[in-house]
Amino acid sequence: WLTSCDDEALAGGANLAAIGSELIQFGEATSLGPGQFRLSRLLRGRGGTEWASSIHGVGELFCVIESGAVQPLILPSWSVGALVTATLRYGPAASMVISAESLRPPQLVNLTAAVQPTGGLEINWTRRSRAAWGWVDEVETPLGERLEQYRVALTGPATNAEFLSDEPSLSLSATTVASFGPGPINIDVRQIGDFAVSRAAQLSINLP
Repeated sequence: WLTSCDDEALAGGANLAAIGSELIQFGEATSLGPGQFRLSRLLRGRGGTEWASSIHGVGELFCVIESGAVQPLILPSWSVGALVTATLRYGPAASMVISAESLRPPQLVNLTAAVQPTGGLEINWTRRSRAAWGWVDEVETPLGERLEQYRVALTGPATNAEFLSDEPSLSLSATTVASFGPGPINIDVRQIGDFAVSRAAQLSINLP
């Protein structure tokens, strides 16, 4: 049975559920009949799962996650990509491929790019962290990885290039920018984590 909760309980992690590969929280649960509820006041893409918010389909798994009922299983790093099966004693079994999504740094946000008066290109973004999910004013988001490093890939009309940055920004000279040619350029930025890279933050702009 699903129940509603207030904003304070939501902030404390209440009513967390998985729909497919996306984690959500719901503030309102309205019964529509046996085994049916309408969920509203949703907080979407929790735990860095916003990438899954657009790939839902009819009949997906829905599962409420209660922190006190979840037990982590420590698996070796080589198990990523393997099939794991959970079996109830004298009951049904379920299988899934281990994707290790929780080991990726979260997707970056606030990606911007601007052509400077000098002809150079300034790219900036905001990192997120596996070590902290709340945005606290005037408090730096912890890194959550051993090293801070980003991979910036640019695809332009004339050429492609990839750069590494150890801070959440990248400055390109006018000469480098000119090598991409005039027209649309696609920018992909990923954070390099201890075990995997983040999903790409993407942006397209037009170069003069």
